[in-house]
Amino acid sequence: MTGGMTTRFWIGNIPFTLLDIAASITSLWILTTLFRPSVRAYYPRFYLIAWAVWWAWAGITLLIALPHITQDTAIYAFMYLMRGVIYTLAPLIICTIRHNLARKVLTSTITFIALLGLVQFFLYPYLAHLRYLGWDDHLLRLFGVLLDPNFMGIWFSMTVPFLIAQLNGTRKKQSILISLLVLCVVVLSVILSFSRAAYLTLLTGVIISTMYATHLRRYIIVGCLAVITITSVYLSGQSYLEGRNIFRLQSTMQRIESWDTALTILNSSPLFGTGFNTYRFEQFQLGKLSEHDWKTTHAGNAPDSSYLLAAATTGIIGVIIFLSVWITLLLQGHRSPSPQSWVSVSTSAGFLVSGIVINSLFYPPLFLLWGIIYLSGLKGDAA
Repeated sequence: MTGGMTTRFWIGNIPFTLLDIAASITSLWILTTLFRPSVRAYYPRFYLIAWAVWWAWAGITLLIALPHITQDTAIYAFMYLMRGVIYTLAPLIICTIRHNLARKVLTSTITFIALLGLVQFFLYPYLAHLRYLGWDDHLLRLFGVLLDPNFMGIWFSMTVPFLIAQLNGTRKKQSILISLLVLCVVVLSVILSFSRAAYLTLLTGVIISTMYATHLRRYIIVGCLAVITITSVYLSGQSYLEGRNIFRLQSTMQRIESWDTALTILNSSPLFGTGFNTYRFEQFQLGKLSEHDWKTTHAGNAPDSSYLLAAATTGIIGVIIFLSVWITLLLQGHRSPSPQSWVSVSTSAGFLVSGIVINSLFYPPLFLLWGIIYLSGLKGDAA
C-alpha cells in the first residue's frame, strides 16, 4: 500500500508520508479502546473480524515466503503489512465521533482538496520537473495532492455518493446551494482527471445510488450526474493529447502487459502466492525491473489490478479470502438499518470496480477514505 503522495519521505527504501504518521497514531488509540467495552461497542464486529482474517492470511503467506526472499524484501513486505493493518484500524475513529460533526468535517475536507485540485489544474498543469524521480508528466490533467490523476480522480469519485446524501437530506435553500456547488466542483474534478478508472468508479457509484433512491431529488441528482459524466467521457475522446484521450491505447497495452506479468507470477505459486507484498522482488527475478532501480521504481509494487496483486502474492486461497471480505462488507452494508447505508454500498461498489483496472484497493489514501465513508454510512442518522 503505497503511492505518489505529497509529503513523502524515505527511510531506507521504504517510503512514508505524514498521512502514515497520522494513521499510525490514530490506530494506536483505536487499539487501546478495544480493551474498553464502552468504546468497543461502537466498532462493527464484522468489520474487525473480516479484515483480521485477511491480514492474518497475508502474514502467513509472507512467513511461507521468507526462505525464498532477501532480508531487505522481507523487511519491506512486513512494513507494508503493518501499514495495511494501520489503515484498516484508522477509519474506526469515525465511529467515535458524533455523526453531524463527522459529516461536516468530511465535507469540508473534500471541498478543500477539490479546490486545491482545480488550482493545480489551471496553474500547475504538469509534473515535468519531477520526471527525474520517475513521475509521468500528466500534462493538462488534474492530479491534485496525490500527484496522480488516476488515484486523485478515484478519490473524488468515491465521495460522490456521500455528497449526494448530504444534498438529498438538506432542506434549507442556502444549504442546498452550497451542497450542490460542492458536488459540482467534485464532479468537475473527476472529469478533469481524464482517468478512465475514475469515470468507472463515478458511474458505478451513481448507478448503485440510483438503485437505492427513494426520493425524487436523488433521482434527479444521479440522473444529471450520469448525463454529465457520459458526455464528458465522449468529449474527452476527441482530445489530441494521449493522456486526455479516453480511448488511448498506449496505457491500455501497458495495463494488459502488467496483467500478464501478474499471471506469470501467480503461476509460479498458485496456491499460497509468492508472499504478501513481494511483488517487486518477483518482478526483479523475472527481469521485468532493472537492477539499478528495482527497489524504488513506481512500477514495481503492483500490477494494474488489486485482484491480480492479491492473487499473485497471497495465492488462490488469498484472493478467495479477499473477495469474501468485500462480499461480507457489501452484504452487511445492504442489510444495515441505517438510512445512509446505501452510501456505504455505493462507495464500496465504485471502489471495487476501480480495483479491476488499477491497484486502488491497496492505496492508503483511497482505502482510508473508503473506510471512513463506509463506516459513517453504517452509523449515520438521517442526513
